[in-house]
Amino acid sequence: MNRARKVGAVGAVLLLPALVLAQPAPSLAHSATSIVQNMVAVQRRDAAQGRAYTVVRNYELWGHGPQARQAEVLTRVDFVPPDRKSFAILRQRGSGRGASVVRRLLEGEVESSASNGASEISERNYQFAYTGQELLDGRRCEVLRVEPRRQERNLLRGRVWVDASTYRLVRLEGEPARNPSWWVKATHVTINFAERDGRSLPVASTMAADVRLFGPHLLTWHEVSYQGQPAPVAADAKPRGSGRWGLRRPVPAVIEPPLR
Repeated sequence: MNRARKVGAVGAVLLLPALVLAQPAPSLAHSATSIVQNMVAVQRRDAAQGRAYTVVRNYELWGHGPQARQAEVLTRVDFVPPDRKSFAILRQRGSGRGASVVRRLLEGEVESSASNGASEISERNYQFAYTGQELLDGRRCEVLRVEPRRQERNLLRGRVWVDASTYRLVRLEGEPARNPSWWVKATHVTINFAERDGRSLPVASTMAADVRLFGPHLLTWHEVSYQGQPAPVAADAKPRGSGRWGLRRPVPAVIEPPLR
């Protein structure tokens, strides 16, 4: 090979990275689109095959200072397909403000469940951008940046982790598109999911908030128990507690002494 050809060959090799970088990169956009399509298809398929269930959660409200834990609230959440949720406060300890906060959150969850997909993680409510893969709790996940299409408090601006093999939700993390209250200056929410009866459900959450006049607060909850119940999807379902679905009737709240 003469000198001119050798220089030309070396130059072509050196130019390869620049040529690659100069090419349009549809793969990332394609990845985001295909991941979201599969994720939404799995969510809707699982919802269509969903069972009634009862889950018990333990909530804890933390402030700052020597006695950081201010309240503990035990709750039960009942779900009847396709979109009916209800809840009961089973036990509360400590500050009454904790139970009040938890009650408002659960009322919002009940409302969101019946909102016909208004908070669903789909292209209807979010714009998505692919950011790569991460290993989370031993699961290989596709990670997407999510941007709400509307300024609503039930939508989060942040990231979502999707299982790379099942396309089920693993984690959602971010800030509400709209602050829930003037009293809250900043909020960061993390929701962890796990598979229950063949569908992805929230099993733990952390909400960190900077509250005006009161400073930083942390609200956490985790699943204590889960009980799935076979139930047909029916439009003429009897009211909750009638016994048809086998769900337990509300349990009166028990107020315990303040936390020590």
